[in-house]
Amino acid sequence: MPPITSLERLSTCSICLSKSPLDEALGVIAAAGYKKVDLLGRMPHFSIDPAELSVDQIESAARRHGVEIANIGAYFGQALSKESSPQEIDAEIEAALRGIEIARRLGSRSIRVQPGAKRDHETAYALVPFFKEVAKAAEPHGINIGIETHGGITSDAPAMADLAQKVGFENFGVIYDPCNLVGGGVDYKAAYEAFRQCVVHVHLKDGRHVDGTWQRVMFGDGEIDMDWILRRLEADGYPNDIALEYEVNIIEPPETGLVTWIERYERLVSSIQ
Repeated sequence: MPPITSLERLSTCSICLSKSPLDEALGVIAAAGYKKVDLLGRMPHFSIDPAELSVDQIESAARRHGVEIANIGAYFGQALSKESSPQEIDAEIEAALRGIEIARRLGSRSIRVQPGAKRDHETAYALVPFFKEVAKAAEPHGINIGIETHGGITSDAPAMADLAQKVGFENFGVIYDPCNLVGGGVDYKAAYEAFRQCVVHVHLKDGRHVDGTWQRVMFGDGEIDMDWILRRLEADGYPNDIALEYEVNIIEPPETGLVTWIERYERLVSSIQ
């Protein structure tokens, strides 16, 4: 496994180009210097329905631009609640299984799932059987199943560690997004320490407090201690990818902003090596 500072482990999220067709989005990402993509799990970038977008089309676009689809930011489980019927849960499992098969075809390392739309504790625990089925299906293919830290139970680090333990598959766990945690009033370093054994993917972006409000900023311009994060991941033997999640189109368009971010990331990892 390459060291955490290796650019072989770097991807970027396509969400910043969510209004662009897949081929165009991958072209922008490749031109910015990225070799891997964390693919937005909805149209126009992804669908489990081949009538909307086939896996052949995704493969073809990725090959044309020389990028790998490293991860899929899908939303399996988002529509579920603690009141969901067995039929609704079975339908969501089937959808996730189609997503896993597409990820297998693409060689993707992970898929995101959701603990219901509200991300409340009760629903998340009620969905443990759903998570078990999805993780079990993904495990033979080396695909991780992760829940992103983004409010509700996902920002309750001890609860997320407990949830992962209850699901009981090593390929199920947390997508660690420090910036999201700070935005929710959570200490991202303490959260990492609580669930570090079950981190399956990492999203990095930056932010800072302005007049008491958390605002996202360009990578390196904020308060997130990226050096600490990378060194901690390396010390713990984190084996998976790191995705730069560009969500500051209002500051600079992704066509140029993605270049700025990878250049800053390269300088950061050079200082650590």
